[in-house]
Amino acid sequence: MIRRPSYEDARRGRMEASTHYHYQQGDQVARVERGTEQAPDGGLSTYKYDYDDRGRLVEVIKDGVIVVVVN
Repeated sequence: MIRRPSYEDARRGRMEASTHYHYQQGDQVARVERGTEQAPDGGLSTYKYDYDDRGRLVEVIKDGVIVVVVN
């Protein structure tokens, strides 16, 4: 998903402030398994999403570090 700059952003020269996202669906029920995020400064982060046997999100890993654990 890409944040689209508004007319006001363009008018004020803020178009460079958007963050770009790319997600990859991994299975037949459309669960997202991986994603990338590119920040305005050019930094790139990768995400991995883990699910339990019932298909519920249990963990989000950003750049190899667990950032979210769902109980």
